[in-house]
Amino acid sequence: RGERERLVRLQAAADAAGNAALLAQNRYESGLIDFQAVLDTQRTLLSTQDSVAISIANAGADHVRLYKALGGGWQ
Repeated sequence: RGERERLVRLQAAADAAGNAALLAQNRYESGLIDFQAVLDTQRTLLSTQDSVAISIANAGADHVRLYKALGGGWQ
């Protein structure tokens, strides 16, 4: 349950980071900010997406451990 809630929060954060990166790109193209700000928002987006992927992998591993604990046939 905890990992699922974490995943929901991380996905919301990734969506927000994606919006921020898009906004930064638009502001850069309009000459309002420098490119370093665009890179910073892209770095944040990638970091958040990486956290989402890790959370998904952890949830999958939890399911496998549960299956094995309940007598599943995986070796």
